[in-house]
Amino acid sequence: MSVAILLFLAFPKSLEHFPPNYFTDKQCLAANIFYEARGESERGMKAVAAVTYNRVATKGFPDTVCKVVFQRKQFSWTHQESYSRIVKILNAELDDFSEKDQKIYKKILDLVELPEVHLTQELPKGTVFYHSVKVKPYWTKFKAKVKQIGNHIFYRE
Repeated sequence: MSVAILLFLAFPKSLEHFPPNYFTDKQCLAANIFYEARGESERGMKAVAAVTYNRVATKGFPDTVCKVVFQRKQFSWTHQESYSRIVKILNAELDDFSEKDQKIYKKILDLVELPEVHLTQELPKGTVFYHSVKVKPYWTKFKAKVKQIGNHIFYRE
């Protein structure tokens, strides 16, 4: 039985208790960039990576990329996508994905191989929140806007 199937069977009913230690931080980061910024420029993708790394470095957030990505209700895709699809993207099993998405994901896999410093230079330290321009979350009135990159607006405390 493949690792992906075993992990799928071992998944809890909620991703709140998702076992992030089964995957590397680069796998989790790539999946997060894919689902959060696959339609963005490389700069926009790096900004999502920067927020993820900034959270790891910020008190009050989990201490690994995977734990940040799968922290309860922080990134919508983690509670909207099916478990099987999440496992596939984490394992880069892209047969069920469109050709366009496969190309984007391969680009993202190259991107996450860059040193962290190259991925975090798009945003200042402490930038730990963002949202799509399509929505206006209530919490924005309590945060300091940093900048807009593509279709995302970034904030810090």
